[in-house]
Amino acid sequence: YAMIGFEMRGITTTIKGGLRVLTKDTDDHGVFLAHEISMATDMLEELAENFNRLLSSGQAEGGEFIDINALLANLSTSLASKVRRNKCKMESYIDPHIPSVVFGNQIGVFWTLLFHFSNAITQMSDKHALLLVQCQSAESIDKIVLSFELLFSNELSAPLDEVLNAKWFEAQSLGSRSESQQLLGSDAQLKVQWLDCLDESSPTLTQAEKLVVSIEATPKVYPENEAILEGKKVLLCGDSPLQLDILSRTISESGCGLEWASSPNDIFKASAKAQEFDAFIVTDTVPGIELKSFCKTLKSRLAKVKGSTRLLLSVSDPDLVEDTYQHVDHIFYRPSDNKSFITKLIQQIDQEESKTAVTDERILVVEDDQIQQIILVQLLEEFGISCDTANSGEEALKCLKEAKPAIIFMDCIMPGMGGIEATRKIRANPDQYGELTVIGATALTSNKDKKECMDAGMDYIIGKPYKNEEIFKVIKNYMAVQKIS
Repeated sequence: YAMIGFEMRGITTTIKGGLRVLTKDTDDHGVFLAHEISMATDMLEELAENFNRLLSSGQAEGGEFIDINALLANLSTSLASKVRRNKCKMESYIDPHIPSVVFGNQIGVFWTLLFHFSNAITQMSDKHALLLVQCQSAESIDKIVLSFELLFSNELSAPLDEVLNAKWFEAQSLGSRSESQQLLGSDAQLKVQWLDCLDESSPTLTQAEKLVVSIEATPKVYPENEAILEGKKVLLCGDSPLQLDILSRTISESGCGLEWASSPNDIFKASAKAQEFDAFIVTDTVPGIELKSFCKTLKSRLAKVKGSTRLLLSVSDPDLVEDTYQHVDHIFYRPSDNKSFITKLIQQIDQEESKTAVTDERILVVEDDQIQQIILVQLLEEFGISCDTANSGEEALKCLKEAKPAIIFMDCIMPGMGGIEATRKIRANPDQYGELTVIGATALTSNKDKKECMDAGMDYIIGKPYKNEEIFKVIKNYMAVQKIS
């Protein structure tokens, strides 16, 4: 499963990165990438089919427990991509008091939810969506009913309480369809129904609809609601009542203090007292701004104020912020499960800000895959970083005799001399090659493989396929270390 998942992600990276390059490049690189993109798309279809077959055959071994956070993280990501293809937006609200682990078949529940919700998104292609996950009591005292709801509306501007308290009426019951029962097992208590909102007291929800999938389950573990962000304070920036309600409830559950700013003027006024806040979270609903230029200006203002206030982005569409990474400290993608969001928020608030910007020193990119090399070089150049390239470990060593880059970006596995062997030679001959920073890139993620890379002398290991934000952050941090040294 892990290898197939990696291959699928790698191909998706090639498609997205290749298309981005093609929009700017019409030379031989463009022709080469167009051919590779076509081949990658065909390969992705085959891998996806194989993955589905593997999951189906492994359904009986899906495990006895369902990790709700992991289930919702995967479901949110899958549904968000489907909604984006229909040029719509999606938010999610997860009741923080639902069990974190229940008894059941995780693979079966995931595919059941994805099956029903994917069909619903196709039917409601012109609507915005809201995923709600809640729980109610069941007839049996030792069980609960997990309610997964996907709400569709022409707009999602109503406050969360208005959505949760609206009156709904059953329009159609789908019972427990045979496909779902096959995934979950014949003894699973499943109910699927469409509901209409006819609540005249909620004009923004008039004509809204939702698909509700209810599954009876036995709780195993309930979450411990710890105030892990107590004493911290965040400024939420946006103009969507629903979105701000969801974010504020999630953050407040962790004990964090909050203030709100809805307009660019309010946000810039708050930047004068930024030392009072641990982070500014800017959403994609601040009216009248272009995210890249706004974040660049706001970041420079925060840098002038004493303190280490983090600038964070919360967006629903990755395409909106493709060129904004270098102007913020972190980007959250919505929808997200509560645990992942809070974990990343803690990491950002606790992380010390690096004041050093990327310099104009060069980086040597050692990568045998031409597609990945082209995409990686263009990405780094967009960040203002100049690059040299090598196709193998042997070429890398020759390049190092002619020039000394600030950092080497080293693919670990290549034909001929791989990155691990090349790194060993560099470390064994510091007089010849110098004390260089080597960042390894590998698709192998086991502890044994990582240890081999580190033992060879690599300073850091980054996973493949490449993630724009991670690459920029790692390079920025290592350039800061070099400057201090």
